Amino acid sequence: MPTIAELHQRTLELLQRPPNDLPVELTAEEAGVAAAPGLEALGAAEAADFQHFLPSHLEHAMALVARFMELANQRPGDDGLAAVLEAAARAAERESMELVRYALMVFITHHPEGRRLPIPPLDRRVPAWVVPSRGEVAARGLEALGALGDEALLDYFREDTAINDHHGKWHVVYPAAGVPDADDPWGPNVTKDRQGELFWYMHQQMLARYDTERRAFGLDRVAPLEDYRAPIPEGYDANLENFSHRRPDELLRDVRLNQSTVYAVDDHEERRDRHVRAAEEGFYRLNGHRPALTPDLLGSTLEANAGSAEGGSWGSPFSPYGNHHNFGHVLLASLADPDGPFPNRPGVMNSTLTAVRDPVFWRWHRHVDDLFFLWQERLPANEFEAGAPPVRVRDSDLILCLARDVPGSGEDGFDGPAFAAATFGGDRWDEDPAASGVTTDELLTTVREEEIELPGGETFRKPYLDHEEFAYVLRLENRSDAEQRVTVRVFLAAAEHAEDRRSWIEMDKFAERLDPGERRAVYRPARHSSVARKPARRPHEPRPVLEPGQVDRNYCDCGWPYHLLLPRGTEDGMPFRLLVMLTDWEQDLVGAERKCGSMSFCGARDADYPDSKPMGYPFDRAFTGRGVAETAAALDNWAARELTIRHLGAAPDGGGDGDGDGGGG
Repeated sequence: MPTIAELHQRTLELLQRPPNDLPVELTAEEAGVAAAPGLEALGAAEAADFQHFLPSHLEHAMALVARFMELANQRPGDDGLAAVLEAAARAAERESMELVRYALMVFITHHPEGRRLPIPPLDRRVPAWVVPSRGEVAARGLEALGALGDEALLDYFREDTAINDHHGKWHVVYPAAGVPDADDPWGPNVTKDRQGELFWYMHQQMLARYDTERRAFGLDRVAPLEDYRAPIPEGYDANLENFSHRRPDELLRDVRLNQSTVYAVDDHEERRDRHVRAAEEGFYRLNGHRPALTPDLLGSTLEANAGSAEGGSWGSPFSPYGNHHNFGHVLLASLADPDGPFPNRPGVMNSTLTAVRDPVFWRWHRHVDDLFFLWQERLPANEFEAGAPPVRVRDSDLILCLARDVPGSGEDGFDGPAFAAATFGGDRWDEDPAASGVTTDELLTTVREEEIELPGGETFRKPYLDHEEFAYVLRLENRSDAEQRVTVRVFLAAAEHAEDRRSWIEMDKFAERLDPGERRAVYRPARHSSVARKPARRPHEPRPVLEPGQVDRNYCDCGWPYHLLLPRGTEDGMPFRLLVMLTDWEQDLVGAERKCGSMSFCGARDADYPDSKPMGYPFDRAFTGRGVAETAAALDNWAARELTIRHLGAAPDGGGDGDGDGGGG
């Protein structure tokens, strides 16, 4: 019987196999109308590569996952895992390695026994897919990108290794086809709690962050790709193995799904228009039924996923509402440059691991987000006064500290709550926090380099955005004679766009308990952020050790890269607004803080999404009557302040700035 250490090593070797040229072996049932083993612009054999956004390919992958789960259930323990790995290796000999890799990762993430196997990060799984699109960038740094065109200014963000790993891993945790039930693998696939809503919210937050990066360079927010007949001015030279380029000013064109079926741009327009009508009316029109839109149903139907309003027809692009988001990826991936490398392959929009690199990804998702926004704008405004907890936070209670200015921060035994209480609580409650000498009005970002090793031992260096370590101190006052539990919600937006609710970036969300009448200075290191993957780390810091048999490590890998928690800012200092809102934990039922995974972006393993409020709250609906600033000024449980984010350019070689992780709040 193999040991868990041997199975661990066998898994790493299998997941790190290079891509092959084998097709996806669709069964006759899978190869129905919704199947798309080839695209009209692509050669028949080459186009059979695994395509993450084709429902037929996803369902085929889930069938393989079900087989893995069945094997693991038949022989619980290490023997079952060995059988799974043997089956995966056999599958990789006859069909697409990328499909097998995806299916094995889904099994590892979602099966109780599979959780004991490792998933290496993207730059270890497929290092050839994280190479910068322009080789000279690594040597010249981010600022050299200015000579390469406006969109290239953001290459460092779109091509960040961890962002692409995040997007790919999210789609492993939340497959559109649903996941086989570990107890009944061949029964119906199941979607996770509020999966459609989270599909929208996670991508909306990516857009909010990307827009903020663009504004630091003086660029407008991302324009939606809503006119399917207009040329797409942005091209993208991927310079990645097995992916085609896309030329500037391309037009969307029809694609052939199989020998007898073509999916036309007309078809896509028709379904777009039906989604617009549904968003405006607030309900779908399906066979005489009119199901009302909810955040989850709208997100599931727009994506589309197995929770769609169309039920078992979710995968068909020809159903009334189609497969709108996914087939947008399919149409865009088919725009291969016939004169570039790999002209018979799809573009990077084909894969969840590479799509984020292309500027058109952001334009397509802005269009999808606009459909969600159209519906949200028609909802009644939130009533923030109703149910507000009797806990006060003042504008002056939002305090920022750089870790390097906090004595002992980052050292073993540092007590963050004790530091906050001694420095900003007690007799100092009403003092100006700046009098302490350890606060800051300016957060700092910089550029570092990571080193990535390619197969064969060759290495290359790649720039990435980073920030100096910081922490919040928040002073909260319970103004009642009863214990209060509150949810602390922290957001950030560029000051110039702070009245645009879509510009607010979620920075953190956590629970606090206060005794009757208590005043508490809460110390919250940025590394504890609820949006960041765990453990929070930067690329230049040591990687977590993948111990054989360690459970839940793979779920922890879901979340936003910690080194990109802060927007870039500008060299002269870019003004931002920080906002904190307190809500009633008893109403929110936010679960206890977990040290694994991004609660905000990835939910909680084996549990419902740990916040009953709509995702994006309080920015999930229009502010009517008064705007964001007036609302914050009027309510005791809201506070806001100004700050600056300044970009320092390249950091000195090597070294970090301390982790600042000295206790929680």
